[in-house]
Amino acid sequence: MTSETEKLCDLASGRWAEGRPDLALCLALRAIRLAPGDLTAHYLAINSIWLAHAQGIETLLQAWAHAVAPGLSIEAASEFLLDRFSDAPARYSLFAPLATLEFLRGNPVRAETLFGAGLETNLAPSTPDATAEDQIRAIDYEQAPHHLETAAAFLDATESWLEGRQGLVIVDIACGTGALASRLRPRASRLIGNDISPAMVEIARPRYDAMKQGDMVAILKGMEEIADVVTCAGAAYYLPDAAPLLAAAAGALRPGGQLIMTDYPAPEEMGPMVTCGGNRRHCRPPNLLRRLAAEAGLNEIGFVHALSYALPARIWCFAKAV
Repeated sequence: MTSETEKLCDLASGRWAEGRPDLALCLALRAIRLAPGDLTAHYLAINSIWLAHAQGIETLLQAWAHAVAPGLSIEAASEFLLDRFSDAPARYSLFAPLATLEFLRGNPVRAETLFGAGLETNLAPSTPDATAEDQIRAIDYEQAPHHLETAAAFLDATESWLEGRQGLVIVDIACGTGALASRLRPRASRLIGNDISPAMVEIARPRYDAMKQGDMVAILKGMEEIADVVTCAGAAYYLPDAAPLLAAAAGALRPGGQLIMTDYPAPEEMGPMVTCGGNRRHCRPPNLLRRLAAEAGLNEIGFVHALSYALPARIWCFAKAV
């Protein structure tokens, strides 16, 4: 990084901290013109576009591409980043927002490719946090825009698979504060929630007929009622191995019952992977998830591309074999 590029990046960071992503972007683009191979400048540009994307994703990304090289397309500029930074330790903070912007442009398959560039194979397990800060986190979680958008996308997919069905026993595992409950309720004869967090359970409790606190796999294994539907909106990323979740869901479902779940995709040629930055998310190649589901006795009904917590994901529907 030259001294001029470094100065521009410092100024861009300052404008970003002040809540001016438009000014941060202008400064970052100047830095890219001086040093097209500078990771910090691209990080500031892409993240500024993400914050300012309501002004027009296509126009802003095109300005970024032209800063890399005059006349360069957005697709070619993203390929430049893949070639240049696919091994950079800090690559997740660059490729995750770029993937989301590509999804919002209407290119979900390309978005998955870019998201995959921010993954690694270090699969040390992660677990949900259930600390004394849960109450604060639960209240924040309840109102977070990404959470509300994630729930809405999941429910849109769910309603397409449950269209016309009512009187169902629905088990909503890892339900958080219960964002799915109001739209699941009209289809349920009995609506059961579960979460590992005591604070989230207390907020969610009035929204369900019954609440079960604890690990989602253990709760499914211990279910006394036979479920028609099991929903899992996003929490599968806590698990390095999805097989126990799939097997437990199959065990809780009646024949023909449905598991509807979100999973983050890894590249098909890879095995399970994990995000190398941000909140730790375990990701699986779609064909691996299909195989694990089949081994658990679950048949694929279909999937839809969606954003889950502002990242490209797939919402899957599996049915227990009859």
